[in-house]
Parts: sequence; C-alpha cells; structure tokens
Amino acid sequence: MPVHIPARKSGIASRHIHALGDALPDGHELLVALTPQLDLPIHPTVTRGDRVEPGTPLSRPAADHAVRAFSPADAVVAELTTVDTEYACELPAVRLRLVPRTPLPQQPPSSGLGEMPGPAIPQADGSAAPHDLRSALADLARIEDLPATLDELGVLATCAGRLESMGGLLRRASGRTKLLVINAIQSEPRLASHVRLTLDATAEIAAGAKALCTYLGLRRCSLLVSAAHGVHPLLARRLRRARVRVLPVRTTFPGGEDSIVVRRIFNRSVPYGGDSLHAGVLVLPADAVWRAGVALMHNKPALDQPVTVAGDCLPPAGQRVYLLPIGLTIEGLIGVLARRGLLLRQAKIALLGGPLTGTAVVDPGRTVVTAATQAVLLMSSAAPLHVTGCIRCGWCIRGCPVGIDPIAILDALEAGQLRSLLQLAPERCIRCGVCSAICPSHLPLAQAARTARALLARQGR
Repeated sequence: MPVHIPARKSGIASRHIHALGDALPDGHELLVALTPQLDLPIHPTVTRGDRVEPGTPLSRPAADHAVRAFSPADAVVAELTTVDTEYACELPAVRLRLVPRTPLPQQPPSSGLGEMPGPAIPQADGSAAPHDLRSALADLARIEDLPATLDELGVLATCAGRLESMGGLLRRASGRTKLLVINAIQSEPRLASHVRLTLDATAEIAAGAKALCTYLGLRRCSLLVSAAHGVHPLLARRLRRARVRVLPVRTTFPGGEDSIVVRRIFNRSVPYGGDSLHAGVLVLPADAVWRAGVALMHNKPALDQPVTVAGDCLPPAGQRVYLLPIGLTIEGLIGVLARRGLLLRQAKIALLGGPLTGTAVVDPGRTVVTAATQAVLLMSSAAPLHVTGCIRCGWCIRGCPVGIDPIAILDALEAGQLRSLLQLAPERCIRCGVCSAICPSHLPLAQAARTARALLARQGR
C-alpha cells in the first residue's frame, strides 16, 4: 500500500535556489553545532571574544571519523553552549554574534550557489565554468588522499539514517563498492532541495561525483532523479562528461529510501539493519556530493545548506529551496521570513524534514539548521488526532515497505516483552512513517518501531 505523492503540487521544485544569508542583520546570532553526533568527539578551538571569519575552524576532531566545524560568517564568539538538531540533542556548539563583514577581494562563493536567475543550469551554453572539472581533479595526490581532504573541510554524509564524515564513509567503502549511486529522489511531499541542486549546482555535483569515482576506482556512477520532474537535456549532457549517468525513476513514497533503491533499481539486497555497502553499493544523497564538489572546486567548506522551506505559514511563491547559513536557528529563520514579508501567519508548529518523517521542533531558539537539514515546514496548526484502540485493520502491516508488524512491536514495547521484540525484528524499520500516516486509530506506530530499534541497539541485540 504505497503512499502516492503528487510530484508537482507545490511547484517548489521549479523555483531557483535563493540565498537568505545576506538578509541576516548585524548582531544576529548563529548557533553552530561543533559535531553532528555525540559519539564523534571534538575539541573547541575558539573561546569567548574571539573574532572569526567565514571558514574559520571552530573545532578539531578528537577521534577518528570526526570532522571540523566552521564559522559561516564574520562574527564574534559569544559563548560555548549546546544545541538540538534533527539527529541529536545537547550537542556542543558555539554561539556566534554577527558583526559587519570584513571587505575581501572578490572570491568564488563558498557554497557554489546563490540567487540563480535565468537558466536553471549554470553555464547552460556549454562554456567552461571558472572552476572547471579539470582544475578540481588536477592534483592527483588530493584525489588519492580524498578522505583526509574531505574530512579536513568538514564534509558530512548520511548513511543508513546516520550522519558521519564523508572521509570515514569512503574509507569503509574502499574495496567494497562496485556501484556509486547519487540519490536525488525525494519522494516525500514538499521536499525539493536535491532536484534543485542538480539543476542549479551541476558543476559541483559533477566535480564531487567524478572525484568519488576516481577514488573508488569506478568508471562511472548513476544519478537517480524523479521521472516526474523530467531530465533537462543539458543536465544529462553535462553530467555525461563527468561519467555520471542520469536515471529517471518513477517511484512512490518511500521509494527513494536507500535500501529500496538498491533492491528495485540494481537488484541487490541490503540486509536488515545494515547499509547499502553490504550490497556493494555506496548510496550518497545529492547534497553530500554537492558539498564534496564545493570542497574540491573552491578548496573551502560549504558554509550553507540548501533547505526546502514550506508550509501554510508562507505564501505559495515564498515556498522554495533557500540557501541557509549553517547554525541558523528555526526562530531566526522565522524572523528573517517575517522581515521579508514572507510570513502570512504565526508558525505554531515547525518540522525539520518532511511531513511523514520530520522531527517536531520543541525549542525553536536552540534548534538549528545543519549540513543534513532537508526541509523546514512551518505550520499554523495541526489536525487534532483522536487516538483510539487498534481496530485490527492490518493497514500498517500491508503498507510497511519492509514487511514488519508495527502494531505487534507497539504491543510488545508497551508490555516490556524484550524477547518478543527480538522476534519482531524492529531493526528492519527504515523510518519512513507510513504506518503512522495510514493508521485510522492514529497510533504512534513509527515512534514505537524507532524506540524498539534504539532499545535493542543499546543492549547490543
């Protein structure tokens, strides 16, 4: 029972990426998380009162696979604090207070993006970009040491629902990977940042893909895009030069999830609880490959993140993909939108992520945009949910794309039956949220599966 999502309902994917970083006034504060996960320890490299510039390191790794954090703007360090993200709570962070920008010689933008008027594809006439792919790959030593280079520039990627350093992921993939797949499919409603990146930052996507293929010893890779959005012929031609094959895929939610993509498109099976590397396939989200391309082409970290901002609090024309500085709080984002006249009504509910898999924001003043944020949905109200007892309709079982029994997991969890949970295999859950979305009794089935999975992982089961 797949969930059908009308691909063109909002029109967000047809609007160019728009930068909001310049709209932040002097004195505005950013809260930059120093690490994406608590088990990736770091040491802060700044103290209160330090002056920092865009790209100044704020931390250094204290363990393997940890990465640096960087200042996204000219600022003064106000204090060391903690923040919340969609992946973790109470992460160590730095509070930065923006100051007037230091005049600098004209340089390429750190993100490789900006307001992109005109053609959807930069350099659509086929002329060479100022930083072309040859310059990105000219230094063979950098490619051979690509993991260290990407770690040094703070490039992150998600694999099996977990944030980790791109360098660490490449080291794990080396010698095990037969296929490299760039996943630009976002089958959940409203999400459009990946498709816009493929159009508005084609050069960075191509550079990142070519470098990853070179390091892994692969002749080419595949870029998966939604067939509903179509494939621009110039996009396919430009990526073909970088040995990237564009594959349009027709899918329903949650067909863009890594394990489903690997099984359906490439006929390989991912073991439950594992990741795509177990099937010899490295699946990377499009924004991670873009960040790698920015690092190689501009030799500096990407200090912003393309994020879909949508919801009934914004007018239709204001719902689009914005380039937001990393560390911008949800409260700060709402303030920027209000000052630009893009807020129709007060936002009472904010979600990080899509409407089916997103995380509700508890404290907008300490919850921040990170290098993995896909969307921020601002809603004026929520439909009331009247939770009732299970009516045994079986919709959750038929709708689950990986064949688990969500209601049985909820029952076993509430009864504290650990042995039963083991037999129900909640580690298969891919966190798609379909079971909760279609449950007529509005039971917290998806939350129960996630809780059971985390409980068994803590106990080493």
